[in-house]
Amino acid sequence: MFERLAAKKKSEHVAEQIIGAIEKGTLGVGDKIPPEDELARAMGVSRPSVREALGALRLVGVLQTKVGNGTYISHSLQDAQGKMRVSSQLFSLLKNGENPFEALEARRALECTIIKYATERRTEDDLATIESALKRIVACIDKQDFDAMMQADMDFHIAIGWATQNTVLGQAVKSLVDLMDQSLWPRIKKELLQTKPQHIDETLRAHQEIFEAIREQDARKALDSLEMHFDDIELLFQ
Repeated sequence: MFERLAAKKKSEHVAEQIIGAIEKGTLGVGDKIPPEDELARAMGVSRPSVREALGALRLVGVLQTKVGNGTYISHSLQDAQGKMRVSSQLFSLLKNGENPFEALEARRALECTIIKYATERRTEDDLATIESALKRIVACIDKQDFDAMMQADMDFHIAIGWATQNTVLGQAVKSLVDLMDQSLWPRIKKELLQTKPQHIDETLRAHQEIFEAIREQDARKALDSLEMHFDDIELLFQ
């Protein structure tokens, strides 16, 4: 059904393959698409590439994800005007910026490694900066201000990076967070916050637990809370 990667951005290749399958009638409205790992193997790409493509296809209305039940085709792409609109929107979404899911994967590897340093080395000023970001997350949730909430979330993680007292690690966290902010991620993240209230609850719980562990200088608890946070994000896309 699908072809392996050609010389183009990997997520763009995935999106084009799914669009092609719909146009050929191999996939139709209401059909469930294969799991991420199966798509990745069939097309010779990574799961982050599949996730970026599926995120873009959801945003343009081609796919719909049913929580706990998979992702389904929701647009037939039969009329020329609709197909042109979808193609144009996909091109815009996938051509700009790096793959946010690759950045997320890198963030997990980095942040889960350095959280020990942040927990052990944080100063009172670092703690105040992290707590300030946490309070902004809470305030934004109360106001349903998702754009400001996402900024506060980024500031929270960046502050943890600087709390390592290692400028290279701090800059590395900031660079990865900034990369995600300049990609498709803000639109995907905002959609999740608007359509999946449980993600808001998880986000608040996770950040509170991470902050408390850093305040108590409990490195094991901080790592466990951070890993659970990334696990919960992973589950949203499965």
